[in-house]
Amino acid sequence: MKNNGVASLSKMSAAGASVRTPTVIGAMKPVLMEYVLNATAKLLTVVVVTSLMTPIIVKRYKENNL
Repeated sequence: MKNNGVASLSKMSAAGASVRTPTVIGAMKPVLMEYVLNATAKLLTVVVVTSLMTPIIVKRYKENNL
C-alpha cells in the first residue's frame, strides 16, 4: 500500500486484455462462436465494475486499517 498506484493501473490493463479471451476461444473452437458475444459482454461488465470498485474498496480498507 506504499506505492503510487502503478500496480493498480497494470492490473486494470491486464483485466481489459482478458475481454478478448472468448473471441480467441471461439476462433479455436467454432462450435462455441454462438456464445462469444454473450461471454464477452459479461466479462466486460465484470472488468468495468471491478476496475471501478477495487480502488474505492482499497482506499476504504487503507483508511480503516492503517
